[in-house]
Amino acid sequence: MTGTAAADNIRTGDGNDTIIGGAGNDTINAGGGSDRLIGVAQNAVNPGLGEIDILQGGAGGDIYIIGNAATTFYDDGNTNTAGTTDYARIVGFNASEDLIQLTGPKTNYILGTSSIGGIAGTAIYIKKPIGEPNELIAIIEGVTGLNLDSNVFIEAQNEAGLLSFSQATFSTPESDNATITITREQGTVGAVSVTLALTNGTATAPSDYDNSTITVNFADGENSKTITIPIVNDTTYESNETVNLTLINPTNGASLGTQKTATLTIRHVRNMNWVQKNGRK
Repeated sequence: MTGTAAADNIRTGDGNDTIIGGAGNDTINAGGGSDRLIGVAQNAVNPGLGEIDILQGGAGGDIYIIGNAATTFYDDGNTNTAGTTDYARIVGFNASEDLIQLTGPKTNYILGTSSIGGIAGTAIYIKKPIGEPNELIAIIEGVTGLNLDSNVFIEAQNEAGLLSFSQATFSTPESDNATITITREQGTVGAVSVTLALTNGTATAPSDYDNSTITVNFADGENSKTITIPIVNDTTYESNETVNLTLINPTNGASLGTQKTATLTIRHVRNMNWVQKNGRK
């Protein structure tokens, strides 16, 4: 079940559910069963930015997800503040059966005693460099005595995989179509897809290239795809030009990796017709 971009109040019955609040200040109240609670829109540029989400599990072993394999949620990126205006408020946590999912190794985090917003419990912070305050990402309400080394905290594993460009820059002569490789790492379970969006850099569509969006489909177990972008081989003399490439809208549990943008350079090749017409070599 997925909420909207507004502030949602989501309640579910018994069963093993995945509940996603999306953007906005959401309240999730899960029923019995083994549920997965996510307060944010995971593929946003800054998931959880400006949000305070309330995640409340029910009976059964629930997983409170405050980060996926690619991104830590509720990190506002502000180097001057401690992030007290955006975090997950975890309610009803039972250390004997529930789990909290983090991005990356546990050593990236510290726990502290919370009185933030009048909420007593345990605060989870991302460690920041010296001179920058650590970033609050969650408060576990009413619970103390937790240890990051315990089995309560788990590192995110993305079985569906992270989708990325294979490199930051690609190049093709104007006389050929461009070939672009997209990789799938950290998991290849299930069929997933991602959309490749193309926008003008110094090149202009449609006179220089075809800017139609491309849906890239990965089969179960597939870890790489190579796609073709049509390039227009015209007779006009031009310098090298660029196209901006962006991956968006991953599906079926896949996430975007760190290399989600790239640049394609179209290299000018002097057409013989142009040379003969203009008398140049």
